[in-house]
Amino acid sequence: MPAAETQALETETQPQAKRQTQPSTHSGSSRAKRRRKEKDLVVEACDKRTDALVVKNRIAERMLQREEASSVENVLEILDALPGVKEWSAFYEAAMDHLTDNEGSRKGFITRKTDEDKIKFMELRTKTKRDD
Repeated sequence: MPAAETQALETETQPQAKRQTQPSTHSGSSRAKRRRKEKDLVVEACDKRTDALVVKNRIAERMLQREEASSVENVLEILDALPGVKEWSAFYEAAMDHLTDNEGSRKGFITRKTDEDKIKFMELRTKTKRDD
């Protein structure tokens, strides 16, 4: 009978051994937590990238606006609208030639605040007086 008791004890302890391996389901929940955390990190990285792209697009838009403002067409429209500048006068032609050829002068020209400042700026650049 001692063998039967030993066998009975072994069968009773076997389910316990199986129970001891079952808590691995707990590690499954930590695996799920790890996956959620990884997913959160990916979402956070995507959000940061999106924010960076928004900033980059704003900068690009500003650059395009500046380029449009200093475009030849825009600058010549401003020149045409300046008071006291006669179309096809020597000053007008010199200013027009200078503005079409020189991007730096176009940018300098559009940054002048008043019409008179724009005229003085062009007189200095072209070495031609408006009244000539």
